[in-house]
Amino acid sequence: MHNTSAIKNIFTLLLRIFPELFLVSNSGILIEYNSPTWYLSAMFICMLPLAYMLYRHRDFTLYVFSPLAALISFGYMCISNNFAIIDRNTFHGIVIGGIIRALCGLCFGITAWLIYDRIIKWKPDKNGQIFLTISEVLIYIIFFVSWFIIRDVKAIDSTLLILPIALAITFSGKSYIGKLFRFKWMKYFAPASLAIYLNHWAARNLVVQYFPGCSYKKGVALMAAFTAVNCAVYFALIALGKLLWNKKLKKLFVNKEKV
Repeated sequence: MHNTSAIKNIFTLLLRIFPELFLVSNSGILIEYNSPTWYLSAMFICMLPLAYMLYRHRDFTLYVFSPLAALISFGYMCISNNFAIIDRNTFHGIVIGGIIRALCGLCFGITAWLIYDRIIKWKPDKNGQIFLTISEVLIYIIFFVSWFIIRDVKAIDSTLLILPIALAITFSGKSYIGKLFRFKWMKYFAPASLAIYLNHWAARNLVVQYFPGCSYKKGVALMAAFTAVNCAVYFALIALGKLLWNKKLKKLFVNKEKV
């Protein structure tokens, strides 16, 4: 009887994976297993109309719609929740908060890209690089001071408006800080940070489920250990998938015949 119940529970869990698997959970079908990855669904949904608009009306999307949508959606989030971040699972009209947050982030990202593009085309000399570096450092200092020291929601929201400028400078690689990212060892941070982000929630759930009475220090240590194990399995599965693709599946799906 116990085995039958366990099999039923496992099968039930498997049947619930489709909204998250197809990235549609943030349409309102809030069935999720890895909650921190909610933004993948929200961004996927928002990028459907944005990609179409960018393809059909590029200049309008870049120079008119995106800056306005970023400001209007950001203003709506500020005023609707007293300048605190709106709950991603709360409905606002026909969309949930996560969609509004994703739209705001994507449109601010487009605006940051416009600044980045101008910096790249500018091709700053040494004095320009010094100016960009000072501006970049100053904006980051203002932002992190407001976030971690001042901790006033209105101050944080105010500084968020200038954060895209600093991000654009950083990703342009034209400031002196940008040179830090050119070291070869920096390339390992991207896959490592992604693996940790994708796998830490499962580690947290394991600690909550099986070690509910442990101390904070022990809980953090256990979560770090479980995250490390999950990441190892994650990279092993990726390697196995690549091996399977190269050895078996590639020949089935890729036509090598020359046209």
